[in-house]
Amino acid sequence: MHSWIVIKERNAPRYTRYDYTAWAGQSAQRIVADGRWFGGTPETIVAADGEAADRMIPKIRAAVEGYQLHSYGDYRAWPGPNSNTFVTAVLAAVPELQTTLPPTAIGKDFPYNGDVFGPTPSERGSASRSVAIWA
Repeated sequence: MHSWIVIKERNAPRYTRYDYTAWAGQSAQRIVADGRWFGGTPETIVAADGEAADRMIPKIRAAVEGYQLHSYGDYRAWPGPNSNTFVTAVLAAVPELQTTLPPTAIGKDFPYNGDVFGPTPSERGSASRSVAIWA
């Protein structure tokens, strides 16, 4: 499972999609928001519109810009950090979204903040084990 974040600011002509991949590191792209990922049809995990979205977008941008594991070479499919770790970090920075990634999101519990011995981001497992907006 690969997850990414999509935003569209008020009056913007198109969406901005934030991805984190092994071959590009973290990137902001003006590509199709709900584009296929290796043929798979994406599904919405969470969405916000209107004034709620207006309030969240600056927090989302700040979390994307502040994500520490964003460089080319940081990516590891398992146990992470990967695209799901990236989205989990953004979700944690914007609690108003009130969601987590599904259990199949491998890398969602990677300790992106360096706290290897603390609770996992989803608080559903040991940080030393991993089990993967859009997905």
